[in-house]
Amino acid sequence: MTDGNLELVGVLVWWAVVGPTSRAVVRFDEKRLSDKALEHAWPPVSRDAAWLALWLVGFFPVYLLAFFAIHFGRTRGSMRGVGLGIAWTVAAILAGIAAEEVVGALIDAVGG
Repeated sequence: MTDGNLELVGVLVWWAVVGPTSRAVVRFDEKRLSDKALEHAWPPVSRDAAWLALWLVGFFPVYLLAFFAIHFGRTRGSMRGVGLGIAWTVAAILAGIAAEEVVGALIDAVGG
């Protein structure tokens, strides 16, 4: 397998893991928020547009950080919320890296 093919596989794995994870975290969080906190959340159309923009640029860590930090910071109205956004960013990035490693090991095992 060429370096270009491995890079493509890495991008696809990243989209397959970090994309759904980032969306699920925010949606799950919104379902658990109080009505007062939910008033500060993005309107669904804006949230979905932000997530689509995130998907289109490839879930780069800095954009992922902004996505989570804005959501958690706005809904919590505190630095604690921003810290929670940073923690979810790190978790999503680690999940993406772990998935890339697993897929890379599988490709090596099959002789790709």
